[in-house]
Amino acid sequence: MGIKRLITLFLSIIFSIIYLHYTGYSQEFDTVDIARIDISDMKQDFGIPCKNCSVTGNKISIAGIIFSKGLGTHSGSKLTLEIDKNAHRFHAFVGIDDYIFPDIGSAEFLVLGNGKVLWRSGIMKRGMPAKECNILLDSMQFCELLVFNGDDNIYSDHANWADAYFIMNKNTIPKPYKRIIDSAIILTPAEPLSPRIHSVHSYGAKPNKQILYYIPISGVKPLDIDVSTLPKGLTYDPISQIISGQLSIPGIYPLLITATNQYGNQTKKLDIIIGDTISYTPILGWSSWYTYWEYVTQKDIISQAIALKKTGLADYGFNYIMVDDGWQDTSIQQSKAGLKASSRFPDLRGLGDTLHALGYKYGLYSSPGPLTCVQLPGSYGHELQDADFFCSVGADLVKYDWCYYQQIYDSLMKQNNASIIKESKRPFEILSNYLQQCSSRDIFFNICQYGNNDVWKWARSAGGNSWRTTTDIQDNWWSVSNTIGFTQQGLQAYSGFNGWNDMDFLRIGNSLPGIHKRPTQLTPQEQYSHVSLWALLNSPLILSCYVDELDSFSLNLLKNEEVLSINQDKLGKQGDRIFKDIWQEVWAKKLDSNALAIGMFNRDDIIHQTITVNWEQLQISDPNKRFIIRDLWRGKNIGTFSGSFSAQVPDHGVLLFKMIPESPVNTGNTIIDEIASINISPIPASDIIHISVKNPVSGKISIEMYSITGAFVKEIYHGFADSGEMSIVNDSISLLANGIYIVRLHNPISSASCLLKVVH
Repeated sequence: MGIKRLITLFLSIIFSIIYLHYTGYSQEFDTVDIARIDISDMKQDFGIPCKNCSVTGNKISIAGIIFSKGLGTHSGSKLTLEIDKNAHRFHAFVGIDDYIFPDIGSAEFLVLGNGKVLWRSGIMKRGMPAKECNILLDSMQFCELLVFNGDDNIYSDHANWADAYFIMNKNTIPKPYKRIIDSAIILTPAEPLSPRIHSVHSYGAKPNKQILYYIPISGVKPLDIDVSTLPKGLTYDPISQIISGQLSIPGIYPLLITATNQYGNQTKKLDIIIGDTISYTPILGWSSWYTYWEYVTQKDIISQAIALKKTGLADYGFNYIMVDDGWQDTSIQQSKAGLKASSRFPDLRGLGDTLHALGYKYGLYSSPGPLTCVQLPGSYGHELQDADFFCSVGADLVKYDWCYYQQIYDSLMKQNNASIIKESKRPFEILSNYLQQCSSRDIFFNICQYGNNDVWKWARSAGGNSWRTTTDIQDNWWSVSNTIGFTQQGLQAYSGFNGWNDMDFLRIGNSLPGIHKRPTQLTPQEQYSHVSLWALLNSPLILSCYVDELDSFSLNLLKNEEVLSINQDKLGKQGDRIFKDIWQEVWAKKLDSNALAIGMFNRDDIIHQTITVNWEQLQISDPNKRFIIRDLWRGKNIGTFSGSFSAQVPDHGVLLFKMIPESPVNTGNTIIDEIASINISPIPASDIIHISVKNPVSGKISIEMYSITGAFVKEIYHGFADSGEMSIVNDSISLLANGIYIVRLHNPISSASCLLKVVH
């Protein structure tokens, strides 16, 4: 221990004693060591906090100096305390603990009062002398002690608040802050009575592989659904609402879908694309894991599939049903014969047939190791047999979970010239190559490797269509925000068509089996943030809850078509963080039609915060460019802004909005925007038609008619229109030949289309 460090520590203690004596603190105040404070609500990313010891249970040691008191923690960590204006000072020495691997471990310490930064250490590394924090807290209601990672990762970030204490009014002590839980306010507008088509923009399949797609459409039943321009090889069943068949020639096959009920109609274009890409958008669906754990049964799967139909979620695109760990028979644990189902799944092939008949895709689970996470048989040593088995029972998805392969990986890494990437990819490449041999169907391959070894950099080349970027999600704010959600910066370059960064399940609703069942521990505001961030970052949106028990708040959370459209946007671009300041974060995502989706997040525990996004952060060169700001959760326009936009965001909350250029250049022939609509009656028509139009803003509009092949036919209307609804009558239909026509509305910020059938 250096003599200078000893002298510094000694003088600090002496000065503190003198200060207390002459200010009278020793007479009127208490010195409260941090070890006396209740830290049961403290959050951190590794281990558990330790009073008067390091996070690993050793003595607190910083740069060779031993401290007998303090708090050992780890980045990122947060201790939020209510001091109720009774605290006058906080003191600590901070630094990285000595008992870690050399040359790693870095963190930054911060102290916040009433949501404002009072002190920060700067980034500290192992071996750096402790820094003294000695700050006034007079008039503060709340105090937060934070440890962030050193802008790299959390490995060996063993952080110490050494010799930490508060100077408090007599007989008072800092208390854990208990957040006031916000009420479950439904923001999503009521579902429209008229039809809304929620299909993907593009459905991908390989040549000669089975195509199966349930057309998701909401609106009052009954619906009259027409699918035109079906190519030879595909059929549409109006009873099941399923498009099915096979196509052998690569290319784009555009379909026009029109849905009509007593309240109106809507038309949407769906491209069937035959080629190498099987996923043009992140998947939506449900998994059994957090609902039933390994106790899941075939009956459970069917009940939740039916619930997706009854709740209407299937009509919003939730079409994957995934059977997680627990379906396997245990009797062949060491066998090379391949997996088979347990007695709780008496007919896996029959289950697949049932789910397919309902319009779902069907997923199964395994592990590259000899055992799965719950120690049921894995696929190690019989990957070919298992791939054939998955194909034979009709699986459309396989989740492959690392679990007990870790022991095999560790053994392989001890060999000479072992490559981390090569050995990480090895087990996934083996099964993926075998799955590609399934002649009847495409199988979506979900790699579950928990984000280790930078999986996002190599998972696509290992055959993955999605890959877990993090550890398992829990239904609490720390897991959603700190462990997973806001750690995804920099991964956007690896996400796109045919391969998505998977942030794990959506933790909403009731989950866990039997006596463990409970509602989500996320507050309503936290659930809005959860879904918003997953949508912006193009994560698969997979429920893992009792769908049949979802309340109106949860259903409205999942049925917001404008929020879902962000996740399912045609460009397939993942969002990126453009601003971060302690607890404020802004994430942005490029959308089709030159629009942007923006999420303003307030991660603070305590206060509402005003967050600003400016055009420079968004790389918009013209600060005077005007954008319409549309609140996506509430489904309404906030106003038109240039240069910047600011809003107040509640603690743990979000403002998710869309930025629409005031005069965008729309491309393509069939743009359907959620903020404009056009409906025509009657259908079919012979002479006079009534056109109902909804305009989001005032301005010049035009209504044009095109043939089904896209050729211009005539202009029906051109002129100025106020925002809101308007009606137009046109009597020139008698001059048109029999057939189907596309009618398009163009307004200053968007377009909408519908089909018109003319019969004389």
